[in-house]
Amino acid sequence: MLFIILLVDLMSSQTGTLPGDIRHPDYSLAPFKSQSQPVVSRIKRIFSPVIGFPATVSGGDSMAIITESKPTKVTLIPAECGEPLPLKILKTADHGKFFRSVVKIPAVISRQGWALQIYWADGTKTTENAAVRTLGMKHPDSFTLLLYSDHQLRDPSWKVLSGFKGSKSFPRHGEEKLNRSITKQQLEEIRLLDPDYTIHLGDLIFGLEFTEEYPMVYDIWSKSVVPSYFIPGNHDAYATYSLKLPSLNAFSTGFLKCRNMIPTSKSRWFEIFSFISCLYGDIKNELFNNLVSDGLVHWKHWMGPVNQSFTRGKFRFIFINTYGGTPERRHSFSVYIKALGYHLGAPAVDNYGGYLSDTDLGWIESELKKASAAGLTPVVFGHHDPRGNRNEKPFHKNEPFPTNPIGADHFEEWNFDDDWDSDPSDKRSKETVKENSGIKFVRILAKYGGYYLSGHVHKDSEWHFKKGDKIIEGISAQKDISFIKVTTGASSRKDDGYWGMRFIKARADGTLDLTPHAKNQKSIPSGNVWYSFDGNHYRAKVSTFQKLGKPLPVNIRLCLPYSETGYEIKNSDGETMTADTDYPGEGKQIYTFKHTLKTDQEFDFAVVKKNLKPKIKVRAGGKIYEGDAELPGGMLNADASVDPENKGLFSAYWLVDDNVYHGFTLDTRTFKTPLKAIFRVRDNYGVWTQASFTVTSNPPVDKPGGHGCGCLVGNRVNPALKLLIIILALLFTIIRVYLHFRFRRRRKTP
Repeated sequence: MLFIILLVDLMSSQTGTLPGDIRHPDYSLAPFKSQSQPVVSRIKRIFSPVIGFPATVSGGDSMAIITESKPTKVTLIPAECGEPLPLKILKTADHGKFFRSVVKIPAVISRQGWALQIYWADGTKTTENAAVRTLGMKHPDSFTLLLYSDHQLRDPSWKVLSGFKGSKSFPRHGEEKLNRSITKQQLEEIRLLDPDYTIHLGDLIFGLEFTEEYPMVYDIWSKSVVPSYFIPGNHDAYATYSLKLPSLNAFSTGFLKCRNMIPTSKSRWFEIFSFISCLYGDIKNELFNNLVSDGLVHWKHWMGPVNQSFTRGKFRFIFINTYGGTPERRHSFSVYIKALGYHLGAPAVDNYGGYLSDTDLGWIESELKKASAAGLTPVVFGHHDPRGNRNEKPFHKNEPFPTNPIGADHFEEWNFDDDWDSDPSDKRSKETVKENSGIKFVRILAKYGGYYLSGHVHKDSEWHFKKGDKIIEGISAQKDISFIKVTTGASSRKDDGYWGMRFIKARADGTLDLTPHAKNQKSIPSGNVWYSFDGNHYRAKVSTFQKLGKPLPVNIRLCLPYSETGYEIKNSDGETMTADTDYPGEGKQIYTFKHTLKTDQEFDFAVVKKNLKPKIKVRAGGKIYEGDAELPGGMLNADASVDPENKGLFSAYWLVDDNVYHGFTLDTRTFKTPLKAIFRVRDNYGVWTQASFTVTSNPPVDKPGGHGCGCLVGNRVNPALKLLIIILALLFTIIRVYLHFRFRRRRKTP
């Protein structure tokens, strides 16, 4: 065993035996932060799987896996459809504490989520659920993001302040609790929306019993077919302390003195604490002596890193934990008096606002510098807004428990150290309202611009600042920057908040399309869109339900056996929808039907009875070749290919040495011959056809250099252009000679 397991016992007055934290070192991956491949960095030989930071890849990409032991085999297990897919291990490097293995993703791969299965030398294996998200064969510069936040599962306040705006008829998945049921419903909606990246902005759980809540979260999200990225919120990272009180005899002795202070309710924490203080005197000095459970330890065990980053297209995505600091700062409180049955749980906290150490701020700025140097747009994800509260006192002091638990008279967006130093070991001086970690963070964001996205407040909001605009007092934007808040996923709402998810498009130019879902609704209200599949795999009805009142583009994805004649789906208006499949092959695969849902609708779905495959015709060297053939190299063009039913051709690509080249044309002059080239194309029923060609030789390539006329003609110049240049040169020479002789005759004429 490579790591130590430490069990933290709970206080003896608790009823029964409860498991404590399983602690392990923080998996610091500093040497691997700046690498070209997406990383699955949390594979552990012995410990539980983690799902919080999947690798997102496209066909042909490579991916790095960080493990404790050297893997012998790596396999992808589909979460949605298909067969296990072995991956080729390109190389494995021993870094002492870790092994870093680079694996190759096949060029042709379906779009879905995967579990990652690792085999070891002793024959055992480890499976990481929801570890990889593949985007299919294409890797476009524009892509989509789905943001959700603040589910706070097991938080009872949703019953009083519910933000549900649904039809109340969505499938409940057998759940009694509405907020847990809507969470599972959201995962079904994410499957329909099919975003490229799904990101949770923190507060997955309530934070009362980490040993129960984190396994529950893992059970829900590990079954999702669209893996999510996660960052912790304050509820996820509370540090729970317990107080060992004297025996019942001591309690009886002081009872007469304090009998008028007996709590009137088990839920009134202040009454309970006042009563305890009366019995035993000032107990604040005892509060931080018995750390029962640290939420960040559980997070790292189940979810993975708390800070991470990667690049995609024109963007640098930076994920940060804004609920930092010592366990003392993140304290929550648990008191149990066996004699009365009173239990004061995790919601009793003083400091639930954001806080960053100097180390955190340094790492964030280094990431933003990298983005700036590379010309990338930074997109930073955190749970708290470093600008503080927007409509009231912006910042609140960190305080030792129980000064003002749960902010009874205010809401906390960001905290700072004032009279009480929550971390005496750091070198940070006393903070103030005008100079604290939130202010420093805003100053850094203002310098580099981009986007900052957060949750915590349980409602949607956004602010946009142009260069020179004042962000907060004393800080102006040096580059354009936007601050976006996302509403709650399934917890109590604030003001006009509601249960929903924010859908955002990332453009190829490095900007985010923040178009709201509807007027007064930036997010899509949850619980309003789903579908059912009734029947068998050869004929069925697909029923969709849409209660939003606004059209919503969706991808209906069905796992079906491959059919040589394809599938047809018609909507209630009689329109035939195109069946999109990710790749040709046998066995089950995903058929996707893109549609804009306007209201409830039923679709007739069936196997196509008669359908001829597309006919492939490739032009090469002035001739047309059909089927498997040998052909000369140069520019290969398959646009003469036809669909016998005249329904159109789709998704054309060439495959050479496990590399995909999209489109009908392929220039082979940069390849070494002989080579094998496969052309594939499908029709609107999802039927693929392919032809294999052997390119025997390429036409001569002109070497760059002088060619008499003083011009450089490279190997990329079209032969027709060369001929045109020669003709123009001859014409110029003839005209020049003609004019020369004509002017000579004129001079000789008397």
